[in-house]
Amino acid sequence: MSTSSVPPAFPLLIPLARALVRSRRVGPARVVLVVGALAAVSLLFGAYVVAVARSPL
Repeated sequence: MSTSSVPPAFPLLIPLARALVRSRRVGPARVVLVVGALAAVSLLFGAYVVAVARSPL
């Protein structure tokens, strides 16, 4: 699969950003939890790509 056929991921982040803005009204602790969870998932995926995967997904 060539990279030219892969759509950009940025449009997928728009609903997540909207949900994050709405959750900010609920309380800052929840925002910290959501952002921390996303950072952890990103860290684990990056470590997988660097250490285990022969080619990026």
